[in-house]
Amino acid sequence: MSVATPTRSAPRTGPLYLRWDMRADLPPAQLAQAEEDLTWERSRATLTPPDPGNWARSLARGIVEVLLGLRPLPQLRRWVVHALYEELEDVLVHHPHLPRAPGPCTALSAHVCHLGVEVVEVAVVVSDGERHRGVALRLERFRDRWVATALDIA
Repeated sequence: MSVATPTRSAPRTGPLYLRWDMRADLPPAQLAQAEEDLTWERSRATLTPPDPGNWARSLARGIVEVLLGLRPLPQLRRWVVHALYEELEDVLVHHPHLPRAPGPCTALSAHVCHLGVEVVEVAVVVSDGERHRGVALRLERFRDRWVATALDIA
């Protein structure tokens, strides 16, 4: 978890509820550095990033599978900003007995909202075989790919 206590707009209601936003939860100095890193890396991009809907489906499914113990957390390191990775790590450390899914998850649908060329928000419905979960992601361009800068799982 970050050095500063994150400010959440709503309390957690269970171990698989998570709300984290780079712009709301990082202290100002860390936020400025994270935004500077994203801007610098965007300037180095040479290719168009992949379709954000398909990208978000895969990432949302992966995040839920990590939280359900179906895949290791390090698989997400490249696809989320560092502070979000630390938050996910913190959730796994403080909730070692998260419910387990019977098998792999499936991303059922995704709705993409383009906030600009470099930023999209995507709502994804993920099924773990027993339950459907809503996963909202803010994806920002990082070089030639997307990275998650905000996550909300309910």
